Amino acid sequence: MVPPGIGAAGAVRRLVHHSPLQVAPEALALFLREHPAAVATQRQRRLSAINAVHTRRYYPPGGAPRPSVRHHLDAGRADRLERIAPLLLKAALVLPVAGWSAAGVFGRRDALLLVLASTGMNFTDLRSSR
Repeated sequence: MVPPGIGAAGAVRRLVHHSPLQVAPEALALFLREHPAAVATQRQRRLSAINAVHTRRYYPPGGAPRPSVRHHLDAGRADRLERIAPLLLKAALVLPVAGWSAAGVFGRRDALLLVLASTGMNFTDLRSSR
């Protein structure tokens, strides 16, 4: 939330830590939301440019899709996540998690995956996590 009397540029300056390349994901999302463009423009041009500059200076890609940035930019995804998160958490609560039987081990694993999915973590990242 931007305080009254401070524009997007001022809010971005306040959220920057030490270096223009080390900006909070929320500041990036705020900038992109305040300067709307077609989805292709946001992803292919703006975020690609941000990622290129970060990579050249050996920083992690600043425009990498983070859940907090996605939440601010994609209202449909945010609404869908708000609807499905309680269902995922409810499903995680009923899984068997006791003991070292196959059911308990797989239940704990599946419960963890459901909880992570409820936070907005995408399924590609979930699949690659080990």
